[in-house]
Formats: sequence, C-alpha cells, structure tokens
Amino acid sequence: MKKWKSLVFATGLIALVLGMALSAIGIHSAGWNDIETAYGNVTSTEDIAEKDSQTIQKLAVDLDTKHVLIVPSLDDQIHIRSVVPKDQQKLIRHTITNGTLSIHEQTQQKQDIKISSGFAPLVDLIQHIQERNYNIIIQIPTRVTLESIHANVLQGDIEFGNISSQKIMATSGSGTIKLDSTNFKNGTFTVDTGIIRLEEVSLNQANIQTSGRLDIFDSNLSKTQIKATYNSVYIKNTKLLESTVSNPDDMITVFQGQINHSQLSTATGDIAFSNTSFTGNNTITSQQGDIQANLSQKALKRLHLLAETKQGELTQPSDHITDSPIYEQKVEQASGKLTLTSDTGDIQITLED
Repeated sequence: MKKWKSLVFATGLIALVLGMALSAIGIHSAGWNDIETAYGNVTSTEDIAEKDSQTIQKLAVDLDTKHVLIVPSLDDQIHIRSVVPKDQQKLIRHTITNGTLSIHEQTQQKQDIKISSGFAPLVDLIQHIQERNYNIIIQIPTRVTLESIHANVLQGDIEFGNISSQKIMATSGSGTIKLDSTNFKNGTFTVDTGIIRLEEVSLNQANIQTSGRLDIFDSNLSKTQIKATYNSVYIKNTKLLESTVSNPDDMITVFQGQINHSQLSTATGDIAFSNTSFTGNNTITSQQGDIQANLSQKALKRLHLLAETKQGELTQPSDHITDSPIYEQKVEQASGKLTLTSDTGDIQITLED
C-alpha cells in the first residue's frame, strides 16, 4: 500500500512540475500578448466634416454598457471619441440620415482566442471588466442647434454638460443621468436603478423619474413632473413653478427654494423645508410621514398658512403643541398660500433664527 501511495504522489508531483513548465512556456510565447490585447484600451476619434456637422438637427445615442458624455465642441465640427478595448474598437458606429446623427453599437460576435498558457479565464475576466468601462464622448458645436436628443444606455452613465436642445429624452437602465449647465425646453429623464443629478439646469415641461436618489441644485424647473421611489429627493437653491414632486417611499428635502404654484407629496416618507419662500397656491402632503416647516419671520408674515393633521401632533410657530388638529394663519394681501396636511404624521412649524 505504501508503494502504491508513493507512486501516486510521485506521479502527481511530476504532473505539477510539467504543468508549471508548460504554463511558463505559454506565457513567454503568447499568453501575455493575449492578456495585454484584452486588457489594453485604445482611443479613437471620428471627426464629422464641418459642412455635415451644420446639417445635424437630431442626435440619437443607443448603447449597451457605456458611459456617455455630451459636451460642446471647441470648433465647428462634431467629434465622436471612444475609449474601448482593442478588440472592440470597431463596434461603435455612427450614421447620418436626414439630419439625424445616430451612434450605436454593432452586434458583437464571439471570437475564439487561442492561448497556449491556459490563461483563458483570466482574459475573459479582464475583458468583462473592460466592457463595463467604455467611454463615449460626443462633442457638438455651439453653432449647431439641436431639435432633439435621444440617449439610451442599458447600463451606464449619461452626462450632459453645457448643452441645449428643444427636446430631450434620456434613459438609463442602471446608472446615473447628470445634467450640468443645460437648457432644455421639453425633456424626459428616466433611470430604473440609479441616480439623477441636476446642476444649473433650466427645464420646461419635463418629466423626471427614478427609483434612486434625486439631487437638484441651482436650477429652474417649470411645469415639471418629478417622481422618485425608494430613495431621497434633495432640492437646493432651486425654483419650482407649476411643478409636482412625488416620492412615495422616502424623504423630500428643500433648502433655499422658491416654490410657486407647486405640490410636494409622499406616502410614508417625511418632508422638510427651510429658508424657502412660497408664492401662489402650494400644497405639501405626507400621508404617514412628518412635515417639518422651518419658515423665516418675513416669509411667515406674507403667507396664508393652513396646517392639518388627523392623528399626529401639530406644533405651531410659537413652539406650542396644540390639541387642535388644525392651525390657520390668514394675512391680508398674502403673497402665497401654503397648505400642509398629514394623515398620521406630525406637523411642526418653526421659525428660523
């Protein structure tokens, strides 16, 4: 029995040594070359002639797993810059048809990679990592007036920087949509799982929907419908005109806002606002959550305020908790009306220092 075990052990040891030797030979001859091919990215830029760039009226982007950035061009040409793995370089395509610039991916066909070193699983892993880090940068001349932008990414981010268009539709299945210093007259922004972030944005008649976090800074939104689920909404230094903000499951926070003829509502989340002015007729509703209203003396003196909770506590501006479920303040020549209602949550009205 001992001789038999010794024979098995010796055979295994010889196989291990032989395998290591073959691996070394494979790496030296071809293995690392194949790994470098899979790992390395290449940058390519396609320039559209100036005369063709000036004819573009619409932009359509439809990609799978990419991160897309759309920004102004420094000249009068449209530029499409892509950073992709070497073996995927020719998958990004663009066409121009009837004034529409379309950027899309060619269907990828699986290619066999012959590796003598036995490192195929490692190469596959590296390729998978690289496929999730594609970058597509689209530069549009400022002289080109786009009628519409349609950007759809299955998994990845979409960012717009200092871009204007009459109409826009941006969709990401999983990722982030970011707008920075943009102006759109009509827009739809949808993220299934991810984040929407607006900074210095002007929107009119827009629709924003996400199941992730929504952040809005230094913006002007008119006739805009906002709906977020499963995460918070944060609005700072932003004007809302004839707009609605709905977040059934989480919190809505407004800081330094200017709200005019708008509605904020949540089902189970809380709503808090401070240093915010109200003009026109506005309503804030939370079915089961609390409402925290922090108003300045100046804003309160000009505001027709009505607060009502059916089963929660109501704290008046004097920090007095009242047994009455209703508090109302009427002023002559009010600049606006604010109605706060909650079914089972508390309403607290406080004065800023």
